Amino acid sequence: MKALSDKLKKICKSKAVNNFFKGVWLFPVILTLTLVVLVVLQINGSSIGIYYKIFYGNTKDSSLITGKPQAIRSDEWMVNTQKTIAQKNHDYKSININVGNGEDETLITDAPTKDWSTIFKPHNLGYFVLPFDNAFSLRWWILSYFLILSCYFFILVLLPKKRLLASALSLAMLFSPFFQWWYQYSTLGSVYYCLFGAVAFIKLLQAKKRIHAGLWSILLAYLAICFILILYPPFQIPCALVLVAFAIGYFLEHKKNIEKRILKRNLLYFLGAIVLSLLIVGIFIYQKSGIITTIQNTAYPGQRVVTSGGYNLEHLLSSNLSPVLQSVARTNTYLSGTTNQSEASNFILLIPFLLIPAVYLFYKKYKKYKSIDYLILSSAIMIIIMLAWLFVPNIDLLGKITLLNRVPLQRLLIGLGLLNFIFIVGFIRLYGQSKDRFSICISSLYSLLVLCFFLLLDFHVVTKYPGFIDYKYAVLLALPIAVIIFCFMRKYFKVAVFGLLLFSIFSVFYINPLYHGSAVLTQTPLSQAIQKINGSSNKKWVSEGIVIENFATMNGERSLSGVYVYPQLDIWRKLNQKDKEVFYNRYAHVNFTFERSPKEHISPILSSPAADQFNIIIEPCDNFLKDNNVGFLITSVEFPSGTANCTDLLKKINYPNIKFYIYKLAF
Repeated sequence: MKALSDKLKKICKSKAVNNFFKGVWLFPVILTLTLVVLVVLQINGSSIGIYYKIFYGNTKDSSLITGKPQAIRSDEWMVNTQKTIAQKNHDYKSININVGNGEDETLITDAPTKDWSTIFKPHNLGYFVLPFDNAFSLRWWILSYFLILSCYFFILVLLPKKRLLASALSLAMLFSPFFQWWYQYSTLGSVYYCLFGAVAFIKLLQAKKRIHAGLWSILLAYLAICFILILYPPFQIPCALVLVAFAIGYFLEHKKNIEKRILKRNLLYFLGAIVLSLLIVGIFIYQKSGIITTIQNTAYPGQRVVTSGGYNLEHLLSSNLSPVLQSVARTNTYLSGTTNQSEASNFILLIPFLLIPAVYLFYKKYKKYKSIDYLILSSAIMIIIMLAWLFVPNIDLLGKITLLNRVPLQRLLIGLGLLNFIFIVGFIRLYGQSKDRFSICISSLYSLLVLCFFLLLDFHVVTKYPGFIDYKYAVLLALPIAVIIFCFMRKYFKVAVFGLLLFSIFSVFYINPLYHGSAVLTQTPLSQAIQKINGSSNKKWVSEGIVIENFATMNGERSLSGVYVYPQLDIWRKLNQKDKEVFYNRYAHVNFTFERSPKEHISPILSSPAADQFNIIIEPCDNFLKDNNVGFLITSVEFPSGTANCTDLLKKINYPNIKFYIYKLAF
């Protein structure tokens, strides 16, 4: 035993171990171990616990580890998660025949499929090798894992040896309120593929050996394909613009330091990476051209065009109020020009307050060394472009050139958030290279001005939105960013970044819960009843109400109700209401409501109460259901006697908080 102990001590004191703990890989290894533990324990951050409340009321949910499920994150718990379970119960086939007459799951939705394009969706690969709940956990956390690592290595490329700072700033990026409220692949993926792409671009540009240039170009092509196949332009376009600005700035800054022969060769490899990625994406688009055309011709999202100007400046600059958004009651009194907490979320923006010191440092560097910091310059230009699009009306030409006319103004914040991160890194690099330091007097005065700005802004919010915050919170929430700016001004970079990290965590602590497994959906009595009843029947199901709209599909059964990521016009045209096509020609939650009046017989009534909803009020025995081979109905309200003569009650499922009735249709 003593010999073993001595051997361990010797290993711990060895140069290799010492180098590891001081090296760049310590933080990634810690992250990886954390990821493994979470996956093994089947822990995720999903809000599917909403269903426990629906089924069982306010009793204790044993699967809820901590936190509170967020109803507002319905795109996650009602759409993405249930689509994923539906794919599991359909053997992950690309075409899920259980959605209407069949839906291609390789487009728009983030559900896993056995399609070749899944190679470029690495976050979904776990579903093919792990038990479902472990794979679900892996998919959840690997988005965070990739985002943190992309930020970490991006920082180290620009700020070598700043490992602690890189670790803290990467975590602060993850805990940005925007990311936590919009926690999904299209959001985080759009950012981390850009940052990984930036690292690959830098390494390719600097590669001295041909083999290294070739490998980095292949990686860059892979990342480009992954990014493009996210297929959510409102998040991709702003991030891509930021990446292009960064790449141009970095190239202009470093081209003179690279031998012309090597630079020319590496640029050819870069061009080859772009051509290869476009070729593979082109194959995907060709295969899916029919569906893409259908989506482009929808009423929503269609080919929507956004005009410039009109964003709320007050809301953009009030990112210091992000912690309050975690309270639903308080947020309902605010929501300045937005509709919910996700739409109201923002990044902790430091750009507006670091910009003036950065311009001063930029000028001093140029005056002294005749050297331009192209990273700061390109970032500043992109900031001006994005702010112009947010606030200046009638600049349509800019929107066409940059494609920002395809980006709703709230979605543009993701570009500002990525710029904010890159600008902070650029500021630290620029200021760190300077031997000068802002004096305590200047730093204090400038930070005091920042504090006064937030106090005025917060006091305005107090009076304009009663119940959102009071004067005490207004003062407290005005302090953090002012203190962080003071630390940056004084070159206390680590203190500033850790301050940003702590404030970011404080702003998002209650957003996403920690939850164990998916049993609340997969092993609940309603799901078990659906699987048992249908058996070998090919009859379709219709569920009444949005809460259980996907339950039949989720459990491997064919359904007319549910979420359609693109319209299946052949189904709804059987309603013979051509003038109502605008209601169903869209991405939509398709909701059925059954008419229950025994004295009245109605024709189906169609409506679209929201951009992503299509509602049908229909008789339970309507011929439309018969023509579409519907054989089963699920409802939470029993049919009164004489209102549904074509139905037989098969099963009644009693939960403490709600009842469900499953009927069989006999046409």
